[in-house]
Amino acid sequence: MSPRSKGTLMVAVLLYAALIYSVLTERTFWTDAFGPTALGFPMPWVVTAAVTLLYLPAPWIVWHAMALVLQARAAGMPLGHLSILYTLFTIGRRFPALRRSQYVAVGGLCYFIGLMAAWIYYANSRGL
Repeated sequence: MSPRSKGTLMVAVLLYAALIYSVLTERTFWTDAFGPTALGFPMPWVVTAAVTLLYLPAPWIVWHAMALVLQARAAGMPLGHLSILYTLFTIGRRFPALRRSQYVAVGGLCYFIGLMAAWIYYANSRGL
Protein backbone atom coordinates (compact mmCIF):
# COMPACT_ATOMS: atom_id res chain seq x y z
CA MET A 1 0.00 0.00 0.00
CA SER A 2 1.43 3.37 -0.99
CA PRO A 3 1.97 6.17 1.56
CA ARG A 4 -0.80 8.11 -0.16
CA SER A 5 -3.24 5.22 0.27
CA LYS A 6 -2.22 4.62 3.87
CA GLY A 7 -2.57 8.30 4.70
CA THR A 8 -5.93 8.55 2.99
CA LEU A 9 -7.28 5.50 4.77
CA MET A 10 -5.98 6.60 8.16
CA VAL A 11 -7.28 10.18 7.90
CA ALA A 12 -10.65 9.18 6.44
CA VAL A 13 -11.29 6.49 9.06
CA LEU A 14 -10.22 8.72 11.97
CA LEU A 15 -12.40 11.62 10.80
CA TYR A 16 -15.42 9.36 10.32
CA ALA A 17 -14.89 7.72 13.72
CA ALA A 18 -14.70 11.14 15.40
CA LEU A 19 -17.89 12.29 13.67
CA ILE A 20 -19.85 9.18 14.58
CA TYR A 21 -18.53 9.27 18.15
CA SER A 22 -19.75 12.85 18.52
CA VAL A 23 -23.16 11.87 17.15
CA LEU A 24 -23.56 8.92 19.48
CA THR A 25 -22.33 10.69 22.63
CA GLU A 26 -24.49 13.80 22.21
CA ARG A 27 -27.93 12.17 21.89
CA THR A 28 -29.76 14.87 23.86
CA PHE A 29 -28.22 17.61 21.70
CA TRP A 30 -29.47 16.01 18.49
CA THR A 31 -32.90 15.51 20.01
CA ASP A 32 -32.99 19.19 20.99
CA ALA A 33 -31.83 20.19 17.51
CA PHE A 34 -34.16 18.02 15.43
CA GLY A 35 -36.76 16.44 17.73
CA PRO A 36 -37.05 12.90 19.14
CA THR A 37 -37.74 11.08 15.85
CA ALA A 38 -37.61 11.54 12.10
CA LEU A 39 -39.27 9.28 9.59
CA GLY A 40 -40.17 6.97 12.47
CA PHE A 41 -36.53 6.36 13.47
CA PRO A 42 -34.72 7.55 16.59
CA MET A 43 -32.86 10.78 15.96
CA PRO A 44 -29.32 9.41 16.57
CA TRP A 45 -29.89 6.89 13.75
CA VAL A 46 -31.11 9.61 11.40
CA VAL A 47 -28.23 11.93 12.27
CA THR A 48 -25.74 9.08 11.83
CA ALA A 49 -27.19 8.34 8.37
CA ALA A 50 -27.09 12.03 7.43
CA VAL A 51 -23.51 12.43 8.63
CA THR A 52 -22.53 9.31 6.67
CA LEU A 53 -24.09 10.67 3.47
CA LEU A 54 -22.48 14.09 3.93
CA TYR A 55 -19.14 12.38 4.62
CA LEU A 56 -19.14 10.29 1.41
CA PRO A 57 -16.94 12.71 -0.61
CA ALA A 58 -14.34 12.95 2.20
CA PRO A 59 -12.12 9.97 1.21
CA TRP A 60 -11.92 11.31 -2.36
CA ILE A 61 -11.01 14.77 -1.08
CA VAL A 62 -8.45 13.35 1.36
CA TRP A 63 -6.92 11.25 -1.46
CA HIS A 64 -6.24 14.40 -3.49
CA ALA A 65 -5.11 16.39 -0.45
CA MET A 66 -2.61 13.65 0.41
CA ALA A 67 -1.18 13.91 -3.13
CA LEU A 68 -0.64 17.63 -2.57
CA VAL A 69 0.90 17.19 0.87
CA LEU A 70 3.26 14.42 -0.23
CA GLN A 71 4.41 16.39 -3.29
CA ALA A 72 4.86 19.56 -1.25
CA ARG A 73 6.90 17.67 1.34
CA ALA A 74 9.04 16.05 -1.38
CA ALA A 75 9.65 19.47 -2.93
CA GLY A 76 10.69 20.96 0.41
CA MET A 77 7.73 23.33 0.57
CA PRO A 78 6.69 24.42 4.07
CA LEU A 79 3.69 22.66 5.63
CA GLY A 80 2.95 24.80 8.68
CA HIS A 81 -0.49 25.94 9.75
CA LEU A 82 -0.78 28.90 7.40
CA SER A 83 1.70 27.77 4.78
CA ILE A 84 -0.42 24.70 4.03
CA LEU A 85 -3.17 27.04 2.77
CA TYR A 86 -0.66 28.92 0.64
CA THR A 87 0.61 25.61 -0.71
CA LEU A 88 -2.96 24.46 -1.39
CA PHE A 89 -3.67 27.48 -3.55
CA THR A 90 -0.32 27.65 -5.39
CA ILE A 91 0.92 24.09 -5.88
CA GLY A 92 -0.95 23.71 -9.17
CA ARG A 93 1.21 26.38 -10.78
CA ARG A 94 4.40 24.72 -9.64
CA PHE A 95 3.28 21.15 -10.47
CA PRO A 96 0.71 21.23 -13.31
CA ALA A 97 0.03 17.48 -12.98
CA LEU A 98 -1.48 18.20 -9.55
CA ARG A 99 -3.91 20.83 -10.77
CA ARG A 100 -6.90 18.44 -10.60
CA SER A 101 -5.96 17.42 -7.07
CA GLN A 102 -5.67 21.09 -6.18
CA TYR A 103 -9.18 21.79 -7.50
CA VAL A 104 -10.62 18.80 -5.63
CA ALA A 105 -8.90 19.81 -2.38
CA VAL A 106 -10.03 23.44 -2.67
CA GLY A 107 -13.54 22.26 -3.55
CA GLY A 108 -13.48 19.99 -0.50
CA LEU A 109 -12.42 22.90 1.67
CA CYS A 110 -15.31 24.96 0.29
CA TYR A 111 -17.69 22.01 0.87
CA PHE A 112 -16.56 21.75 4.49
CA ILE A 113 -16.88 25.51 5.05
CA GLY A 114 -20.34 25.44 3.45
CA LEU A 115 -21.48 22.62 5.73
CA MET A 116 -20.17 24.44 8.79
CA ALA A 117 -21.84 27.70 7.75
CA ALA A 118 -25.16 25.92 7.17
CA TRP A 119 -24.91 24.22 10.56
CA ILE A 120 -24.05 27.49 12.32
CA TYR A 121 -27.01 29.22 10.66
CA TYR A 122 -29.39 26.37 11.58
CA ALA A 123 -28.15 26.12 15.16
CA ASN A 124 -28.37 29.88 15.61
CA SER A 125 -31.91 29.98 14.22
CA ARG A 126 -32.96 27.22 16.67
CA GLY A 127 -31.26 28.95 19.61
CA LEU A 128 -28.83 26.11 20.27
